[in-house]
Amino acid sequence: MVASRRVLAEAEATNARLGHENLGFLSESHGFVPRQRPLLELPMSHKAWDDVAAQLPELVRTLTLRPALSAMPVIGAGTDALPDRDLLRASVILSILAYACHHVETEPPVAMPQSVTVPWGEVSARLRRPAPHLSFTDMNLYNWRFTNGDEAAAIDVENLSLAVAIVGNEDERRFQLVPVEAVAALAPTVGAIVRAQEAVADDDARGLGHELTAIADALHEVAAVTFAKVNPNRYSPTYVDPVVWGKTVAPFATPFDPAVPGPSGTAIPSFTLLDVFFGRTYETKIGHETDRARSWYPPHWQAFLDAVDSAEPSVPEYVGRRGDRVLRGLFQEGAAPSEGLGYA
Repeated sequence: MVASRRVLAEAEATNARLGHENLGFLSESHGFVPRQRPLLELPMSHKAWDDVAAQLPELVRTLTLRPALSAMPVIGAGTDALPDRDLLRASVILSILAYACHHVETEPPVAMPQSVTVPWGEVSARLRRPAPHLSFTDMNLYNWRFTNGDEAAAIDVENLSLAVAIVGNEDERRFQLVPVEAVAALAPTVGAIVRAQEAVADDDARGLGHELTAIADALHEVAAVTFAKVNPNRYSPTYVDPVVWGKTVAPFATPFDPAVPGPSGTAIPSFTLLDVFFGRTYETKIGHETDRARSWYPPHWQAFLDAVDSAEPSVPEYVGRRGDRVLRGLFQEGAAPSEGLGYA
């Protein structure tokens, strides 16, 4: 069994046994998207967090967020206070509240309210994070709901709204949910990459070619369809105003601690997986930020990426050794379009 298959199988079994996905969303069927739909409310004991989260756009608009957080009670999030299944929802709310509190006014607060910092630290520790921060999981992957409550709907921007919005405009909704659609659209690449490495281990060039084709098809779909849903052309039906986005949405995702990574495109696990699979190395500032984000990933993601990275021989090495022009062409077909898939 290749290492990537073993890690994938163990992650699926562990998440099923635990009944939650706190160690990282990872499955052959859903890729890096949660198999269980994101929770939309916490237990009654923590309803105060849900209430403030629901009011967040208004609190930001009226600059009353900081007083509201100061008035909010300090509610514990230890193992005796909050079940494991609620940690991801709690992390979404607390992480967004912390960043919004910092950025809502022109000057940062003298001190962050303990109603946020105390439980945020507890939740982050229970999720095995190096430190509290707003992750890609918090901002995007676990921060959505189906607009019409249709559980059978596709994970497309048109069918989704944010579970916790900061400013509540269309620019925020579209920009934050396009990455969710992209990760969902790239879910088939997780299984395809594992099967590609299995084909290499079996010296099955034809099987490898089949998986490379599947990867290329998924990449072309994301590049041509999904990313077109954020369009700076004001005459496009998918228009996102760069100025409105830059003034209202972008600042709230900026880390206020330079020691932690942000939830930008450098933190999207699907892109990091493709870079590892195709053997790319990072020499740019953005590339180094991608490496840093990877080191903060949840345990299942880190283990899976390490397993894909450890394959001997790697897919690029195998393709190079065989000298098969068709196989090389299929490899380049997958590698080339993904070079332009940055989503900062």
